[in-house]
Amino acid sequence: MPSCAQVLRWAKYKSLAFPTGFLAFVSYPVFLYGDASRTGNVTITMTDGVQVSQSTLYGSEGLQSKYATKYETFLDIKAGTGKATRARKRLMTTYALSPATSNVSQAMSDVLWPTLQMLVPAYWARRARTPVTRSSTITKRS
Repeated sequence: MPSCAQVLRWAKYKSLAFPTGFLAFVSYPVFLYGDASRTGNVTITMTDGVQVSQSTLYGSEGLQSKYATKYETFLDIKAGTGKATRARKRLMTTYALSPATSNVSQAMSDVLWPTLQMLVPAYWARRARTPVTRSSTITKRS
């Protein structure tokens, strides 16, 4: 069975940490677009009570629209001006941990315990930007 670090590396997640030490990874929320063979052992329950899996997230047309509106990152650009009209960024930070052998109630990083056994999604970032359109009248004085 591959280690957590191998799972995340194969599933195209980006490490935010140094090569040794506390492992932190950034990905799409709920490991969206992750390889099914690498994310199959992760159990995440979404806000609607559904457990994350390839069969619940994806249909015959790809990602289901109700999850695309919740989890995808996008940028809408106005064709004529090139201005961004809407933007949504959604990311998840995950920590890879292993249980401590000296105290079973503590979870330790791979500094002392290199065999990582669990992934803990810890932070979910959602940022949105929609420009405000203002109408103003310019009066010219002569």
